[in-house]
Amino acid sequence: MELNSTSQPTKYIKKLTLEKCLNCNNKLTLYFYTKDYNSYTFLDIVIRNTKNRDEFICPFTINSPNSITIDLNNICQCLTDYEGSLSIVAKSSYT
Repeated sequence: MELNSTSQPTKYIKKLTLEKCLNCNNKLTLYFYTKDYNSYTFLDIVIRNTKNRDEFICPFTINSPNSITIDLNNICQCLTDYEGSLSIVAKSSYT
């Protein structure tokens, strides 16, 4: 007898270590430590408004060395200082 089960994807949360972060001209550049940057493929960046819980998927570019730049031009009118939380969806190269 064989058991059928529905499997759901496992979600892991890992805190990526930032070396520094720069905000200039509505673009946020995140600089990661090499070990974190090289171990992951960045898929999506989501900013959630902490007041009304709206979520925005932000366009980003992968830079080198060890950085990504998030374009905030489309959402800057929806957020004011300190209202957003940042989530990065990434895939590990070790899975």
